[in-house]
Amino acid sequence: MASILIAPLTDIFTEEALATLAEKLQQWEISLRPQGEELDQGVENDLDDEILSDFMNDLEDEYEQADVYIPGEFPNIITIDDIRVGSLEGLIEALESLQDNLGIDDPEGSYDEEEEFNYDDDETDFMDRMEFSRLGVKSIWYDMYRIANAALELESNVILHKK
Repeated sequence: MASILIAPLTDIFTEEALATLAEKLQQWEISLRPQGEELDQGVENDLDDEILSDFMNDLEDEYEQADVYIPGEFPNIITIDDIRVGSLEGLIEALESLQDNLGIDDPEGSYDEEEEFNYDDDETDFMDRMEFSRLGVKSIWYDMYRIANAALELESNVILHKK
C-alpha cells in the first residue's frame, strides 16, 4: 500500500539532506521554505500499489516521476538520498495534460461522478472494458490533483510514501 501525504520534508529527510536540497534549489533561485509542523496537514490517501504504478507510468509521459513534489518551478528532478524531488507546479501541469488522455472533463468533479461500467463480457465491448480498467487511475488522478493544488496553496509538499 502507498499513500499521498501533505507534509513537511522533515518527515523523510535529515537536516543535512535538507541543506543539500536547499543548496541545489539555489541554482534556480528557489528558497526552500522552513519545514515546520505547520506544513503537516494530516492529508493522507491510501492507494493500491499496482494502480499507483499505472498512474505514475502515465504521468511520466508528461513529467518525470518523483517521490516528493515541492513548491517552486524548476525543470529537473533533484535526487537527494535516493529520493527524487520534483516541482509541484510541474506536477500540476503534467496532471492537467494527463486529464485529456484520461477523459476527465471536469477536474473539480469527482471519481464518484465518473460513469460506472457493468463489467459483463456478454454486454460490454473491448473499449468499455479498457475504460473500466482505467477507473482506478482516474480515481488517483482526482486525488493527486486536489492534493497537489491544496499543497501549493499551503506552500507545503506532496510526498508519495510507499509503505
